[in-house]
Amino acid sequence: MVHFTPVGYGFRFSGGGGSNIQLWNILTGERLLPHRGTVSTSLPAPAFTSDGNILAFCKHQEIVGWHPKSNSQLFAINTDLPRHEARLVFSPDGRKLAVMGTNSKPKIWDITTQRNITPVNIKRAIAIAFSSSSSILAAVSEGGIYLWNLDIESDKKHSIIPAESVGFYSTLTFSPDDKVLVETVLGIWDPQIRLWHVATGLSLGNLSGHTENVESLEFSHDGKTLASGSSDGTVLLWDWDRINNNIFANHNEEDLESVLLTVPEPITYDSKAEEAKAVLKWLNDNGYQIEKLTQGYRLTHENSSSTVSNSVSGRLGVGDVRITIDRGVLKIRIEDIGSADFIFDEDDKLIHNVSKEQKTD
Repeated sequence: MVHFTPVGYGFRFSGGGGSNIQLWNILTGERLLPHRGTVSTSLPAPAFTSDGNILAFCKHQEIVGWHPKSNSQLFAINTDLPRHEARLVFSPDGRKLAVMGTNSKPKIWDITTQRNITPVNIKRAIAIAFSSSSSILAAVSEGGIYLWNLDIESDKKHSIIPAESVGFYSTLTFSPDDKVLVETVLGIWDPQIRLWHVATGLSLGNLSGHTENVESLEFSHDGKTLASGSSDGTVLLWDWDRINNNIFANHNEEDLESVLLTVPEPITYDSKAEEAKAVLKWLNDNGYQIEKLTQGYRLTHENSSSTVSNSVSGRLGVGDVRITIDRGVLKIRIEDIGSADFIFDEDDKLIHNVSKEQKTD
């Protein structure tokens, strides 16, 4: 894996394959020494800030920020994401850092304060992208493209573009003026590039030209060209000024009626017992079954199942349900509903596990 700084010059990064991190000044050919302790055998792609002054990468279960010029560590943020799953994205202003995993929700930090600024009701996503203003994080999730407002001083609500995005992976980017979201979906035979109006959520049409899935989207630094890379073996260059003019020649922005949906506020409960009751009810109402086996546990829903053969620890996941097992205690987490700890009683019935702290409360 090789990674260049966003401006295309300055530093080049290489890692993975059992080798150490390597960094070069590509103007002089000088090889810079990596920060000590950064050796990794399975290093995912890193992220540079737009000015190239910070390199972020995953090390064990933390995100490390490194200053290439001084060869010094700037920050280390703890995360529960396995490093091989993490994908890092800096905001254009270099102040925010988002990390996305395969089976977990994105997390966002303000790296100037190392404060977690993740919206509490954020969902798992298959693609994320920051707006050019760095104030919005777009995420392709079940139910549409979510627009998470990260400006804590703004009264603007989180919203959803009701876009059907069925696939295992997606690519997503904002146009330079933040008016249009450009999206592709992988995992289904759909080589078109989809355009969405950010202010209203309306579809602005598609760009057609590729014959296989589009795997990458990138705007040129002057914002005049959109490049799309596809598994059909081609890179197509699109005249964005012309596309933009055609879009809004056919759509008067002032007359467009919004179809954006408001992201529901997270559910709150008066007690953990009430939350546990809601979790159990949702499992029963939606046909999920959790079984205790001779050795391990099984989670089943319709034709899907997840099994762990260890009775002491492990993880299960099907649909919106995620279960972490620790010494016989099952922490069940359901998207948009809540989470609670459960155990099996003597009759192998799942019951809420009331801890000493909860009893005191």
